[in-house]
Amino acid sequence: MIATGTGFERHWAHITEMVTQFVDAVPDEHWMFSPHPRFAPFAMQLRHIVRVRRVYADGIRNRRVDMARKRAHYAGDLSRAALSRALTETDGEILEAVLDAAEDPGAQVDFINRAFPLFEFTYVIVQHDAIHLGEWSLYATLAGFETPLAWRLGWGL
Repeated sequence: MIATGTGFERHWAHITEMVTQFVDAVPDEHWMFSPHPRFAPFAMQLRHIVRVRRVYADGIRNRRVDMARKRAHYAGDLSRAALSRALTETDGEILEAVLDAAEDPGAQVDFINRAFPLFEFTYVIVQHDAIHLGEWSLYATLAGFETPLAWRLGWGL
């Protein structure tokens, strides 16, 4: 069971703070920067984060993740303001879904045709955002702007 004050809440607070710090650090002129044609511009990556977080929250509530509906989970624009609002909303949506589902000690989530106990699925959620944080450190380096101070101090990125 995942209760208030557990590792997930701490990890989620940390990862959401790292995402928010990066969003705030991206200069306006690099908001649509992409390091390579294979990679989406930063704003589109952020939209992807919003959509996937909502897919995960919905998957936790319904016990099955449905990536086919990913695009239905955010139709807003790519502006910093709109995406920042959506990120804040998804922070709470994920936490609420996890804590609600944790009331069922046997809660499982079907993800890519594999049943994950809720506790294990929370790692998938955190890892997804963390993968993008790694990509974004490369975006910042190639675009020529600094990563947030906490990133430099904590991770040397």
